[in-house]
Amino acid sequence: MPDSRPCLICGHERAQQTPLQSVASLANPTTAMLQNNLGTLKCWCKCCGQYAVSRVADQALRTPAGPSQPELRSLQDQLRSNAHKLQALIAEHQSRKLPTPYLLFDGESFHETYPLEPFTAITFEEFLNRWPSTVADRFDRILQNLGRVTSLGRGFLTNDSTRDDLRRMCFAPDDGEARGCLSALIEEGVLQEPPNSLMVVITSKGWRRIDELERTRANPRQPAFVAMWFGDDSAAETQAFMSDLYQNHILMAVEEAGYKADRVDLRPHNDFVMDQVMGMIRVAPFAVADFTGHRGGVYFESGFARGLGIPVIHTCRESHFPGRHFDVQQINTIKWQEPDQLREKLYHRIVGTLGFGPYKRTP
Repeated sequence: MPDSRPCLICGHERAQQTPLQSVASLANPTTAMLQNNLGTLKCWCKCCGQYAVSRVADQALRTPAGPSQPELRSLQDQLRSNAHKLQALIAEHQSRKLPTPYLLFDGESFHETYPLEPFTAITFEEFLNRWPSTVADRFDRILQNLGRVTSLGRGFLTNDSTRDDLRRMCFAPDDGEARGCLSALIEEGVLQEPPNSLMVVITSKGWRRIDELERTRANPRQPAFVAMWFGDDSAAETQAFMSDLYQNHILMAVEEAGYKADRVDLRPHNDFVMDQVMGMIRVAPFAVADFTGHRGGVYFESGFARGLGIPVIHTCRESHFPGRHFDVQQINTIKWQEPDQLREKLYHRIVGTLGFGPYKRTP
């Protein structure tokens, strides 16, 4: 049975928590704050929507931080100060029909013990990194949010009953800023506000823009592109390790998420190799770039994909992490030490950012 408790994110008094100890658990927490594995809480809040946290993180973040716990106090402050961002991102996440976000704190890692209910395991910081980075990105995502809840010829009500939904869809902390976003989109001609009505309607120009944004996403039935070091020609052991990393961990993570994957050195061709590489990237639904070994080709291929607007998931082995080039150090990167860690983290990143692919096997 759900318990009624204040929401961990915004403090709303009538939030609900449902224990799911048989569904998911934490593995290898790295700090004293999270030293026990006590299961999962699925939370629902009127303001924040549905999310999940570990029971240990929930207990720790609700406990007032003492003078000797500055890191815990800082995390609690960040949670409260970013409440409106988390609300908007959770709402967008749910509108895209992605699995419930499982927020990880302070070094937690995640693994599912039973596939009864899928989650998007993602760190608190990484989730916040999804916040719109530019005004143009924000306006496009507002338009897409509205497009998911309306249809051609039907509008979205902007009265008191929908003000909270509208604020979340506009990535806004208050009603005034949400209204300003709508006014800007009306001025751009992608929305209109019919006279004497309390609604906004997406115009034909707006629907064309939504279609354009959707079409920039490559066909999910095409193979994902994997850019990685193949190992030194003079070191058979390294080559064997990297080959196993691809075949039994990267490829498996991609396929478990419902996609296919390809690596240029494994595909026969008669073309100049870079023509083949760029052709594979252009049609890929996403790319995985592993920076272990710091090969220039990986930097080039990931940058080429990013320039085309194709999602790129960065990964790197922990021992090579400090050597990453400055230009990519600000990009969120999956850090792994053992291949099994990469497989688990990569699977959750793919599902959490792109959803399940068309080849997902049903249990």
